Amino acid sequence: VRPLAAKMTSFIQALYQTLINAVHLWLIWIIFVFLPSGLQRIIAVAIGTVYPLISSISAASTEEFEDDTYWLTYWSCYGCLFLVMEVLEVYLGWIPGFYTLVIFATLYLMLPMFGGASKVFRKILVPLVGLKELLMLRDAIAVKKKMLRDLDPERARVVRRAIAKFYADDND
Repeated sequence: VRPLAAKMTSFIQALYQTLINAVHLWLIWIIFVFLPSGLQRIIAVAIGTVYPLISSISAASTEEFEDDTYWLTYWSCYGCLFLVMEVLEVYLGWIPGFYTLVIFATLYLMLPMFGGASKVFRKILVPLVGLKELLMLRDAIAVKKKMLRDLDPERARVVRRAIAKFYADDND
């Protein structure tokens, strides 16, 4: 019974913490909705730029390229979102909830748990510009680097030869 009680206690704690966070977010949203639209715009733009700017500077200071790619992808998508917001703001900015939607879209692009920037980049921006082949090449290079990093050198050589043979024999 003790393991079950421990699981139930942790579930109740997680549910309680989620409820508390939801109430806090709801209160902040209620306050946000009643702010003047100019202040809502400033907050929406600040959410999309301040933290990502700090994270981008931090990512550029490291040797890893994955975080650089993540934030570069975000900035590409956020730039398009900002342009769309600028155009639609003239016509829809007076509608309550417009800036809330902008903030939700920004958070979708920004937060790693959604992977929104990568999805928008791959599904919309890259095909729009016509660079699908370059993205496929970049993905292949990333897979090769990961393979070389994760496998011992002898095993990596065998796998590389098998992959090369697979693509060399492909007549399609």
